[in-house]
Amino acid sequence: MAILLLVLKGDDLAEEYETLIADNELFVRYWKPAAARLDLHSIPLFETGVEVLHADIPPLVDELLKLYADVESQRPTMDPDEFLYLVSRIDRLIIMLRVCLQEPDKRLYIG
Repeated sequence: MAILLLVLKGDDLAEEYETLIADNELFVRYWKPAAARLDLHSIPLFETGVEVLHADIPPLVDELLKLYADVESQRPTMDPDEFLYLVSRIDRLIIMLRVCLQEPDKRLYIG
């Protein structure tokens, strides 16, 4: 299983693009425990899937920034490749969410 961001466009909900957020192993090993430790509410929903409304994007980006900072704080004890993978996926998701926030015809799903 993998966690993806799926972006749909228009009334016919045609798939515009999707991007990998995390593979199941890293999500279970890192994202979930970090979300619990940091008291994040949206990120745990990624595992089962969730529609992200435009109003949800700013608080979700805030959670992702906290997650990013947490990863940064653990950098000295992490495998370098795993660290780079995690921060690149978090950063990519933040960028994509901010872009989609400016495009009200987009529908977003993460799961």
